[in-house]
Amino acid sequence: MTTLSRADTNPRQLKLNDVNVDASGLELVAEGRTITKTRAELEQDLADAIRRIASERSDPDGAPADINVTVDKLYLVPLVERAVAGNSYVESTISVTDAASGAIIVAPTTVKGNADTLRAIGALGAVGALLNADVETDYQNAIKGYAKSLIASLQASAAN
Repeated sequence: MTTLSRADTNPRQLKLNDVNVDASGLELVAEGRTITKTRAELEQDLADAIRRIASERSDPDGAPADINVTVDKLYLVPLVERAVAGNSYVESTISVTDAASGAIIVAPTTVKGNADTLRAIGALGAVGALLNADVETDYQNAIKGYAKSLIASLQASAAN
């Protein structure tokens, strides 16, 4: 989980108002694997995942906030690296603003979220990685893991 610093003016929990995702500067690393997602699809998939996780975890009485995500990197781990417990991830720069005033709640911060999966290390991990080599599943797990990490970091920032 990434530690996020909040502006002193808004320490309470957040209620998601909107998610803005920009993947125009995305670095896609999928060494030896083919993914057919467009940047627009990635932006939509990531925004949908963040909205879904936020709807499950947001405080309905929280401060209405907009989350702005600039996707820097989507790394889909190569099969060989997966066999030794490598993990796909999304890395971005996020900021959070007050939905009404536009005031900064969280200044731009780098957030990284790993794929939402667990794998055994070693020989069993290698077999599992090869059996679960579907790039689409890996992509979805990376998006979901990132969204969970982002929302958990935002929730934890209210306590700081």
